[in-house]
This record gives sequence, C-alpha cells and structure tokens, in this order.
Amino acid sequence: NTGAQDGTHILMMDNDGGNAVDLCQAFSSTASDIEASWADNGYIYWSEGDDKVYRVNTTTKARSIVITLADLTGSKPSRIDNLKVSLDGSRGGCMVNGSSEGAFAFDFKAKIAKSMGTGCQGTVSPDGQLVTHNTAGANGFSYHQVAFINRFADLSIAYTITVDNAATPADAGTKRFVFHRFSHSSNNYVVYSGED
Repeated sequence: NTGAQDGTHILMMDNDGGNAVDLCQAFSSTASDIEASWADNGYIYWSEGDDKVYRVNTTTKARSIVITLADLTGSKPSRIDNLKVSLDGSRGGCMVNGSSEGAFAFDFKAKIAKSMGTGCQGTVSPDGQLVTHNTAGANGFSYHQVAFINRFADLSIAYTITVDNAATPADAGTKRFVFHRFSHSSNNYVVYSGED
C-alpha cells in the first residue's frame, strides 16, 4: 500500500516490477497476503480468506464475484485461501490456511467443489484437468515431503512427486516443499520452494 491507497489493491505490472497499474481494491479492507492468478481470458482471479472467488477485468478494471461457497455442491472448505485458477478461469484449487481441512478443487461452471484430502497448496493445471497438493504424510514419508497430482474428474492419482532427498519421518532435518503450483502454461511442470 502507498499513502494514496486504502487497503489491499490488485496491481498489474511488467515482469521487472515497473509500469504498475492499479486495477482495483480488494473487496475486504482487511484482506492481505493475496495470491492472484492471471488467466488468459482477460481476468485476474483471487481469494480473500472468505467464502468467495473474485476477479477483475484487466482492461475495464471491473471487479466481480465469480462464485461463493454457497453456490457449490460437494465437499467444500470453510473458506478459500491461496486460490489458483486454470488458464481459462473455469477451474480452481485452494487450501485453508492454518487448519487441517486440506486442499480443495473447484469447477466454477459446473458449481462443484472436491476435497483433495490432507495437506495444502491446492493448485490446478493450466488446462484444468489436473490438481495437485502436498500431503500431511503419505507413502512412508512425513508431511510436505510428498505431493500427488490427481485427475480432476475423479481425483485418482496420476503422478506422485517426492521432495529431493526425502527421508523417513524418524530422520531429523528432513526436507519439505511448499508453495507449489503448476507452471503457468504447461501441465508438464510443477514448481515449488523448499520449506526448510
């Protein structure tokens, strides 16, 4: 925020951080730590830790509510944190920060929510056909050492990712990964950072 801004704003800028354009103010004046997803349909999507998915048009700067949890059927979270969307903006993934609820996937057109199970950083592939999240522990490893890439349709496991040099939970100093998401335009890559 700058002195001219009141609350959190959604900005669009060049890759070098220059040419910042203030698109809109977040809906909540107390929203912070917003993670936004830039779809190729002319919108930037985000969540504010409540029951809604928001977007802003990058040309007109008109902001709107895409969907609320009340609009969805299926296994729903108590709120939407860290939203990420597919390139066409039709599907999304999220987690619920600071809880054991786990990660969730959404189909905004079909109005369906799906629980991906324990773990965090629910994220969706660019084409919306895959979702991924790390786990609270699986396959003999500790929390945040394993992530599953699931098929959106039935949540069956398509691939398993194990952090480099993962060790069993009994070993001290095990490596973990967080903040993972699919590459912006390819289903072939999941990027993440180390937690430890």
